[in-house]
Amino acid sequence: MPVTKEQVITLLRPDEPDYEFAARLGGEALPYIVELVKADDTKLASRATYLAAFIDLPGSAEIIAIAAQSPDPIVRVAAAASIKLLSERNLKELPQRVFVELLSDDDPGVRKWALTGTEKHRPSGLKHKVRELAEEEPIQELRERARRVLRTLPDT
Repeated sequence: MPVTKEQVITLLRPDEPDYEFAARLGGEALPYIVELVKADDTKLASRATYLAAFIDLPGSAEIIAIAAQSPDPIVRVAAAASIKLLSERNLKELPQRVFVELLSDDDPGVRKWALTGTEKHRPSGLKHKVRELAEEEPIQELRERARRVLRTLPDT
């Protein structure tokens, strides 16, 4: 039976969505997830972003990249938090610029979650940006986290 947009919305509406269950919708849900991420409903957009990462198929990283461009900081936090859920295989679809943008975000919650995803996956090419955060981040907790992450990153 084909997946519908209404099914996706129904699974994302509860205060505590069951993302593992919703992820069973699979790749057929991704086009609807993109629509929800681009829509004006912050709650659904942020939850849809997270669901894309739970589904973790080709195309999921693209949805996270779209969410990272949202004018809404809650959706950008969801994008940054979602990175840690992606498999290495699908993470390769996420352009390095998305990591840099999230690590440079004005919202400290976005930077925090971007550091978490960076620490988990340790992508190459981010050492300079994380070093910048370790030296210049105005929030001490994030500065310390950046220092910790910096030690784990490859030199390239």
